[in-house]
Amino acid sequence: SLERSICGMDVIGISATSFDWFLVKIMAERIKDKDPGIQIVAGGVHPTLADEQILKTTKIDCIIRGDGEKSFPELLCALENDGDLGKIDGLSYRADFGHSAEINEIRRNKDA
Repeated sequence: SLERSICGMDVIGISATSFDWFLVKIMAERIKDKDPGIQIVAGGVHPTLADEQILKTTKIDCIIRGDGEKSFPELLCALENDGDLGKIDGLSYRADFGHSAEINEIRRNKDA
């Protein structure tokens, strides 16, 4: 069951395309209904392109735009240590976890 699957988790990361976004949105709602304290982080093509709209209309807490190889670990450290989310490149997040979105500059991966 969902309760057993998320038991003990602090953060759940979800990658999404536009094709499967409807299912991701439902999954995020179910997770937050079971445990509102879990931080949900989305990434992938659809969240990268629609970050502000997603943050304003869903229960997703943060979005990693573009390549997340550096930004996602930085986000995990910041969440664990009450760090400044505003310093994480490519991160979009709810300001004060309310309904307004903060959009940080995106980092370009030089290897891509």
